[in-house]
Amino acid sequence: MKKLTIIKDAEVLSSHSSRKTDIWIQDGKILRMNLDTLSRIFPENYQVEYVMASDYYVLPGFVTLFPADQLVQRSASSYINQIRKLIEQGTTSFVATIPFHDWMDDYQLLYKIYPHYNSILDYAIRIQFSGSSFKINRLKRAVEKGFCLFEIVVEHEDQLHRMDWEQLSIYMKGRQISLHVTIPSSVSTADREKIIEHWNTYCVYYKIRTRYEMGVAREREEEVPFFLIKFISQMNNHDWKKMMLQLDQDEYQYLPVILSPELLFARRETRVIQFLSMLVRFCSTNPAKMIGCYPQKGNVQSGADADLIFLNKDIFLTKDAFSTMLTFSEMCNSALVMSKGMWIYRHGMHESIIGTGKYLQHLKPYNYAL
Repeated sequence: MKKLTIIKDAEVLSSHSSRKTDIWIQDGKILRMNLDTLSRIFPENYQVEYVMASDYYVLPGFVTLFPADQLVQRSASSYINQIRKLIEQGTTSFVATIPFHDWMDDYQLLYKIYPHYNSILDYAIRIQFSGSSFKINRLKRAVEKGFCLFEIVVEHEDQLHRMDWEQLSIYMKGRQISLHVTIPSSVSTADREKIIEHWNTYCVYYKIRTRYEMGVAREREEEVPFFLIKFISQMNNHDWKKMMLQLDQDEYQYLPVILSPELLFARRETRVIQFLSMLVRFCSTNPAKMIGCYPQKGNVQSGADADLIFLNKDIFLTKDAFSTMLTFSEMCNSALVMSKGMWIYRHGMHESIIGTGKYLQHLKPYNYAL
């Protein structure tokens, strides 16, 4: 018996627009997207589920990045509860960060991944190194194990200058490797700016795709090369309005930014469709492109994974004024969440599906500009 799910009259949001369509889903993939006006008769060996979605906005699931060991150190029950909380807020894929300490061998590194075998959601792994002891040989060992996302913890700019960037670029040339940087909160603002400036200089010169965290927007966003991606954890009103002005002037312009959904909801000052398109762009499409799983994730198109979230239209239509905004948990809690064509959350109830998440391999973070 073949199973087919048809989502009728869906208003699907992309990173720049919306459209009304029906979505056909089979074997965890989006099979077809078209607005049907005539009824269809299916063969007897088809089990067809119809879902009326006229009351919902349909978005691609969010892709969330976790700091080191945020999930791994939890017990199994706590891990599942945390995953379910993410599902309620629209996450359908995540990136877990695993520290690769100096004392660890390859087997100990792989052992750190085992808790994610219980994951309901698809996941990718990012390996973290300390900037004080980073060696290219340890990076090669991790690459041989199939990893392509890496993060370096940098506490001082001297750690960057001691890295062998020439050998690093030679090794990374032709390989789909993304090198991110994180700076501890204990580092002063002035030192943080210096580290980011030097890091960007190296990455631009050697054409290394990277990601770094910023609390403010840069002055000339349009001149940032495609391989520099910025995760914004906080933003003052001036920078926020400047970014919104950029989007109002040309919503198709290049803006290499990733935001958390909480930040975007807290600063919503735009029209509903424009706001939801930005939500897709900054919380789903851009993160998927950054880790290299786009277009499998981060969009709603034929051939993509059927990772979908359904938001009630009534909430946005009745509470659209900025002065009457609900909290993030009230606004973004999804009514329905689908992962690879399976319902994992419906109207406040989680499905008992443990271990169905897949490890995302063969990522290609250099394939798309944002």
